[in-house]
Amino acid sequence: MKKNPIADSLRQFFKGSPLRIAGRLLSALLILTGFVCIIYYILGPARGYFHSDCTDTLYWAYTSVESGLPLNPDFGYAAILPFGSQLWLVPLVAIFGMKYSTYVAGTIIFAVIYFAVLLILSRRLELTGGWRMILMTGMIFLLSGSEKLREMMWGHAIYYSLSILFFALGSALVLSYLKGDFKWSTAVLLAVLTAGVAVDNAQMIALYLIPLLGAAALERFFSTEAGLREPRTKRTFSLFAIMIPMTAIGLGILYVLTDYGKIIAGYANAYSSFSGPEAWLENLSRVLPNLMSLYGIVIEGGSSIVSVDTIPIMIKLCGLLVLLVTPIAMFSVYG
Repeated sequence: MKKNPIADSLRQFFKGSPLRIAGRLLSALLILTGFVCIIYYILGPARGYFHSDCTDTLYWAYTSVESGLPLNPDFGYAAILPFGSQLWLVPLVAIFGMKYSTYVAGTIIFAVIYFAVLLILSRRLELTGGWRMILMTGMIFLLSGSEKLREMMWGHAIYYSLSILFFALGSALVLSYLKGDFKWSTAVLLAVLTAGVAVDNAQMIALYLIPLLGAAALERFFSTEAGLREPRTKRTFSLFAIMIPMTAIGLGILYVLTDYGKIIAGYANAYSSFSGPEAWLENLSRVLPNLMSLYGIVIEGGSSIVSVDTIPIMIKLCGLLVLLVTPIAMFSVYG
């Protein structure tokens, strides 16, 4: 008799003491609440924050429909991201036209994919119950803590939000590959994803490829059991052998799509250049203030710590602290 994975999952979910089952139900309810909150925001409040920046992906899709090409040589792009929301916005625009409802549908599709990828990642991390809830609600609410963050995540799917999506999906695939749960489908999906990310230009490569390969290499470097002949080390080498050539292939595809380098993204390229060394210390000093501004934290000098107005500030500071401390804490307990 063929196994039903859905039925098996449900039986596992309702297995155990009533207290454990209640905990799982509460975790599932909180995860679902997070997803519903995002859909509600997109359908309702987001309209009040809609502005010209939110229309970029919609215009990119429209010009692709008009020209019949993935990238229109007569259009000025802020960023070149053919492997992303364009995959569903182009057919949506072709069918329904340039409408706000088309924009909303595209944003909801991104939110559904993002939610599904978080579920996949939590399974690959073997998280259950409360830990899965913490990961998923954290990746939803902590990245929705200010007007600017909500715009970046749910206002339009460009390299801010796409990089998080692709990194989470890439992490899930890399984890499966390195654990030895090898299937050809995993290697193929990872290869296709890596090539697709490379098609989205250097910014996406920096936010996807470098962290993933760096994490895989550092895991071997810090492992006390790592050896050149150890199976996981061999899989790490083969991971490099998959992802680096596929990145080169993706860049080659990008070169062709951009009419052999003639179509450029002036805005994105302007933010992907070195500043002079004399400005590095000054730029470093701005990291914390800019992070606080990004998270919507505005503190005026002389403000009372014990006033009611500081409660939202404290909550946001705690959220920002979690984002800053979690990577360091995870590294300190590694192994």
